[in-house]
Amino acid sequence: MRSSKKGLWRKMAPDEMIKQYKGQMSVSAELYFSPEQLKQRHVQSGKIRFYDAQGLYGTVVVDVINSRVK
Repeated sequence: MRSSKKGLWRKMAPDEMIKQYKGQMSVSAELYFSPEQLKQRHVQSGKIRFYDAQGLYGTVVVDVINSRVK
């Protein structure tokens, strides 16, 4: 999914909840990479973890690949 927003997103407070819309939550993440990382096919891997009041709610695995590099 792509967004047309320019600039940084505001930071959420630790106790602030993501608002649901029709049962779904929209999440945006900005990722920054060095020029050296962008010269590789496998740029970076990582995880985004979501927590609720009971603890870990879910995990999203992110694997950034530069498809222009063979």
